[in-house]
Amino acid sequence: MMTQDQPEPSLEQAKESGERNPWLTIGIFGALGFEFVGFMIVGALVGTWIDRRWDTQPFGLIVTMLLMMLAVGWHIVMITRRLHRNGDPS
Repeated sequence: MMTQDQPEPSLEQAKESGERNPWLTIGIFGALGFEFVGFMIVGALVGTWIDRRWDTQPFGLIVTMLLMMLAVGWHIVMITRRLHRNGDPS
């Protein structure tokens, strides 16, 4: 004999009760990985272009990669602060 499970609470009900959807959190942190890769690709392309344009190899690449790493780090800190503060990623 099968029993029916209770339906999942709506987003509004979860917010009211203070529950946090673990899949939403996992999705946000998974997206951060893709953002990190995207930032690094853009940094590598811009750095390579700068190096070719002004013949500054490898300094343009190094500087842009460091700037992109700082930008990604700042972005991760801001996302985690927002999640920690109110449990709502939006």
